[in-house]
Amino acid sequence: MASSSHLLLGAAVLLSLLAAAAASAATYCVPGLAIPHNPLPSCRTYVTSRTCGLGPRLPLPVMRRRCWRRSPPTAGARR
Repeated sequence: MASSSHLLLGAAVLLSLLAAAAASAATYCVPGLAIPHNPLPSCRTYVTSRTCGLGPRLPLPVMRRRCWRRSPPTAGARR
């Protein structure tokens, strides 16, 4: 009888830990935390998909090329 109560207690603790982890995992996709507030429009999809696992299912190299192709040149870059 004692072993089944220990098993039940262990399952309850594990379930509460999983629930707490699931509740806190969604906060990393909030703009300003892992996603910049104003990413370049062409990079928004790439950043969101890499951070949150959401978005179109394009291969990552294709999304990277789209992002980099549309990025404005950096200050001081040679042409």
